[in-house]
Amino acid sequence: QQCRAFSAELSLRLEQIRAGDTMSHSDVQHICGKLNHYSAALQAGRIHTRSWYIYSVYLDRTTAEWLNKLLADSSWWIDVLDKWGRGDVDCRNIPILNAAVLKADPDLIQCTVGDASGPDGLGYYYGSLDDHNPTFVARQWLPEELFYSSTHAELKVLAERIARLPDDSSCVMIWVTDSLAAAYMANKGTARTLHDTELLTKLFECADRKRVQIFAVWVSRDLNTFSDFLSHLAVLSNRSSMCGKVRELAPTDATRTDTGASK
Repeated sequence: QQCRAFSAELSLRLEQIRAGDTMSHSDVQHICGKLNHYSAALQAGRIHTRSWYIYSVYLDRTTAEWLNKLLADSSWWIDVLDKWGRGDVDCRNIPILNAAVLKADPDLIQCTVGDASGPDGLGYYYGSLDDHNPTFVARQWLPEELFYSSTHAELKVLAERIARLPDDSSCVMIWVTDSLAAAYMANKGTARTLHDTELLTKLFECADRKRVQIFAVWVSRDLNTFSDFLSHLAVLSNRSSMCGKVRELAPTDATRTDTGASK
């Protein structure tokens, strides 16, 4: 019932904005608070709330680009709230994974450690939390891929890994990166540029469909040297992409120690 009521309220606010009226700051803060509350149940909700926070700051000075984003985000929320109001259960309902469940099945904790290189490509390795021989992926940038920023490139590592997960993965994904900005974006669900916002939107919606809960962890570059090596590996090997087991590349004890430390 609360979902249906808020959906109706949000629809009225959209009509008000479309008509050219400016909402009061207190009313906008109310909307932001409610959306933030519902975002606790849906990762993609965080990125679809960003435009309302932008609107709360600029109100009648909000650019047309962000107003269009607000209208699209609000329509997305109305669709979600209407489904919840009807009691519809879809694949985006993330299961409760408490400590007892995770302890009983360690495979429910998946780790991805990655890095991206501006001129060369990206690389990462992944596996369960106690996997001592994870899988690695290294590839060059595709000709059609545009480089917007190093942060955007780092987020592509996570987006690619999430996209490759099977449907209904129902797991916790610990993503380790040496980009503090990218880690912050993944955890907070917010971005400054529209390019990053679009990428995060696709990333979170894919994660929600596959029921994957993301936790980003930042490490310094000196603890992420193997991922840095992987980001250059495809270019160094004159191959478009490569994948395999880490021990096939680095069978030494020193490399295994570095891999474990990064995880």
